[in-house]
Amino acid sequence: MRLYHFTTTPHGLAAIRDRRLKLARITQLNDPFEFAGAIMDRGVRRYARHWKDYLNKRVGLLCFSETWREPLLWAHYAKSHEGICLGFDIEHSGLTKVQYVETRPNAQDLNLVDPLVVSDQDDTRQFSAPYVKLMALKFRAWEYEREWRLFCPLDGNLDHVSQLYFDEFRATLTLSEVIVGHRSTLTPDRLSALLKGHPGVTVRKARPAHRTFDVVEDRSARKWRQVSTASAT
Repeated sequence: MRLYHFTTTPHGLAAIRDRRLKLARITQLNDPFEFAGAIMDRGVRRYARHWKDYLNKRVGLLCFSETWREPLLWAHYAKSHEGICLGFDIEHSGLTKVQYVETRPNAQDLNLVDPLVVSDQDDTRQFSAPYVKLMALKFRAWEYEREWRLFCPLDGNLDHVSQLYFDEFRATLTLSEVIVGHRSTLTPDRLSALLKGHPGVTVRKARPAHRTFDVVEDRSARKWRQVSTASAT
């Protein structure tokens, strides 16, 4: 499945060079309603927070979109169109699709477990199955992201220099496409040099469409189309 990851130019080039993507931490996501999208009473809320903290110590995530043509994604996650977008072919079975809702569902409708009988010493994992629904439940205002999530274990993925967590490129997370924002100052030569170790990657230069509110390929940017050929040689 082809999905897209938006980022700044420095972070995107580092990802290409190092063959890895930085994992987002669950408690640092930009939506305060993450993992709390249902209407819950005090006991359920307490358990949901406990479960979220439990996951945060063990799991990170990569966020992708179904499209690179949405201008808001470029504005919010690619430094106002100055950044780049990386397209990946990803194994579908490992992905979680975000569900967007107009109103918050009741905890009972999601079959969330009553946590009142759970002690802090109990293994959270045995109660977590219904709460998985909260991992990909967001308000409809975020629907423009058309988001898919890839949850990855933190164990073994720590970079000891930066103290950040990364997930490496692999057969099920293959870099296949690079779209350069229309305001980016990145040069074709610089990107071509980094892509020499990534054969078969398609490169596009983006621009605003003339007739719609979409981001489209700038087909007049011939130098960028040549990068794809150069990276494969």
